Amino acid sequence: MRRLRQHTVPALLLLLAALGTVPASGGKKDQPAVDRELLSKTVRTFDVAIRGDRAYIGRTSGFDILDITDPSGPSVLGSLELTSTVTGVRVNGDTAFLAAGKLGLLMVDLTDEEQPTLRTRFDTPGLTRQVIVRDQVALLADGVQGLVALDISRPDKPVRRSVVSSRNRIRGMAAYGNLLATAEGTAGVRLIDISRPDQPRPVRSVRRTEGALDVALEGDLLAVAAGNRGVLVYRLESGDRAEQVAVIEGPGKAVSVSLAGGIATICMGGRGVQIVDLAMPADPVELAALRLPRGFPALRSTLRDNLLFIAADIAGLAVLELHQDKEPEFILPKARSFKVTWPD
Repeated sequence: MRRLRQHTVPALLLLLAALGTVPASGGKKDQPAVDRELLSKTVRTFDVAIRGDRAYIGRTSGFDILDITDPSGPSVLGSLELTSTVTGVRVNGDTAFLAAGKLGLLMVDLTDEEQPTLRTRFDTPGLTRQVIVRDQVALLADGVQGLVALDISRPDKPVRRSVVSSRNRIRGMAAYGNLLATAEGTAGVRLIDISRPDQPRPVRSVRRTEGALDVALEGDLLAVAAGNRGVLVYRLESGDRAEQVAVIEGPGKAVSVSLAGGIATICMGGRGVQIVDLAMPADPVELAALRLPRGFPALRSTLRDNLLFIAADIAGLAVLELHQDKEPEFILPKARSFKVTWPD
């Protein structure tokens, strides 16, 4: 890998040590009862969505809204305690869409973010792990059942429109424009046309993507987190054909990948995070490798407005600050020591 190119990607680190102790908000009659036994167990953070000065967190037995106006001192605005873990979060307008495992899809009213309330629950046959919203349709990764297209034009009465069966459990998915990619483990990656979101249509499978745990799409780039094989980089050609152009190898198992502005962030569980410049996809340039302490597995990451937010499992939410002229640093919690390395 070559020396770091000049990029400005500021960010920060944030640790929420006691998410499970935040009082429940809401109070609608149909709100699921809090599972106190589940709450007493270790709280884990699985997903994070960023919008403006808010962070929306999916975690063990619930959902949190954070005010990140001051990244060095974030605060919890509101929470919703649930009977299942939230592994996928999307925010659209005044609604949060939560992929909540055995509870299916939850639609949460964010009109008052200090009092988020459950608006609608749609139960699915499987375990809902991820959700993507397009127009008036929610696309759900629903375990072995596959991809479920849910009409949400009437939020109080969502209707299932179609199902695209999967060859294996959908572990991750990403959408860009009219294209959706699904990571299906040993079955690899599939590309799906969502020009009509209520009627998704499989287009093709991507060759040599067995072991896919997650995917990211941006422009004509497809990145596949393939575990011990690293991240596989593809260029999408006309007809949605995919040509592999590079492999990004890291010090650990690639469990997830995201793309923003040509920058790939790769979570490697207990081995930390890798940040890679894909301005020239066939010649990836590692910008930094970030080693987290033991017990701080990096599961998912989101790069927004020059802030890198990391869903760091039992460590809560981590936010990293990168600098153009000095080494990247975690600015919270300041008392902890994180090893940060630059490529030679």
